[in-house]
Amino acid sequence: MKALLALIAAPVLVAGAPNSMSVAAFLEKADALEARGALALFSPDTKLLQRESQAAFIAWAQQASSPVACPPKGKKFQGDAKDFLAMMRAVPVNERSRISVRETFRREWNSRYPCR
Repeated sequence: MKALLALIAAPVLVAGAPNSMSVAAFLEKADALEARGALALFSPDTKLLQRESQAAFIAWAQQASSPVACPPKGKKFQGDAKDFLAMMRAVPVNERSRISVRETFRREWNSRYPCR
């Protein structure tokens, strides 16, 4: 299971991605994968969640020129998968279907790296 979680929060090495899924959909898939244990490594949803977490980081990093956040140059997501999932689970249940993974990540990392 640790391998699966590591895949989800792998460092970002690619650019571009389709529209972001909702936090509710992300957590539904992540919870289903966790329930499958080691078999989850063979599920296509593992790669889907990995791409989604990478896309969230990319979307956040692309705002680097805005005055909202000042990410360190070359900063990659260094938190572990538990940190990433905790970030998603911190979204109130009644908002999870209305907010995307990317928006959740953007808000959290903007608060971690404000411009000073």
